[in-house]
Amino acid sequence: MTSSRTRTAVGARAALVGAAVVATAAATALTAAPADAAPPGAVTISGTPISVVQWPAIGLQFSGLVVPMPALGNVTAATTGTRGRTRLAAPFPATTCSASGGGALVSINWLNTTNGRSGNATVKPCTNFLDPTPRYRDVATGSGQIVLSTHLIGSRPYPNAAQPSLPGVGGFLAP
Repeated sequence: MTSSRTRTAVGARAALVGAAVVATAAATALTAAPADAAPPGAVTISGTPISVVQWPAIGLQFSGLVVPMPALGNVTAATTGTRGRTRLAAPFPATTCSASGGGALVSINWLNTTNGRSGNATVKPCTNFLDPTPRYRDVATGSGQIVLSTHLIGSRPYPNAAQPSLPGVGGFLAP
């Protein structure tokens, strides 16, 4: 049984980590120029890129030679042309899409700490994977500081894709 002090200390540390992510995301979004180069194999989404500070969700995948590799669920964000709407995606590189992790989906839970809006967006990270889940989602985040938690989840045809996995966390400043 854990004591009240232990739970309070753990909760306080988690709140500090969350506040640090949001503060770093806000500072980075205000000072960073839009990224010119996408990572190898990334899917380009329209709109102006928004800098996202994050620890990606990490899963396990295997290549055709049964070599274990990490599958990383990095979230990208961009403007949509409508104030308060943000386009969220999580493109995998080509090496992941050609391995067993290519059948995974990325679940993005978001919270706007400025206005209290929250939601979930599940996206398909590989364009060549036949699944009805869209590659990106336009969500009504509103303007302000957005905190993310990401999870690699299996899809209907491949429920164990990229499993086991660890969740990720991040944040950005929505215009």
